[in-house]
Amino acid sequence: MAHSLELRVPYLDKRIAELANTIPTKYLVNKYDTKYALRKAAEKVLPDEWAKRPKLGFPTPIKQWLKEERFYKQVRNLFTEEFVNNIFDQKKIVKLLDQNYQGDGSHRRQIWTIYTFLVWYKLFFIDYENTVEKYQRVQPEVDSLIKQGRLL
Repeated sequence: MAHSLELRVPYLDKRIAELANTIPTKYLVNKYDTKYALRKAAEKVLPDEWAKRPKLGFPTPIKQWLKEERFYKQVRNLFTEEFVNNIFDQKKIVKLLDQNYQGDGSHRRQIWTIYTFLVWYKLFFIDYENTVEKYQRVQPEVDSLIKQGRLL
C-alpha cells in the first residue's frame, strides 16, 4: 500500500497490523471459513447476523454519483485542469466523462480510476505545500523520510 492507492480503509493502524502478524495462519484462513480469527472476535461484540454473514464487497455508488450534476461538474473541473494534459489525453477523458453523464454510465469505472488518481496526484505533486498546510501534518513515517532527505 505504500506505493498504491487504496480506496477502502482496511486495518491500517500499525498496532493492529503488528497484532495480526502474530496470529498463526491456521486461524486466519482455513477450510471452514475466511478470516477465522476476525470472525471469532466479532462474535463476541457483534450480533450473529453481522458476525456470521457472508463476505461482501465494498461497493461505491459511482454510477449514481456521476449522474448527479454536482459530482459530474466536480470531476469535469478536475479533468480540465492544465496539469492533466501532461498525464492523459485530456480531450478523450473529458469526452468519456461527458458520454457517461449523458448515457448509461458504462464508463464509470474508468472515470473513477482516473479521478481518484488525479485527486491523489494533485494533492501530492501539484499542491503539496497546501496539502500539508490544510491537513496540518504528514504521517510520522513520511516526516522522518523528509527530515532524512530521502523524500522530497
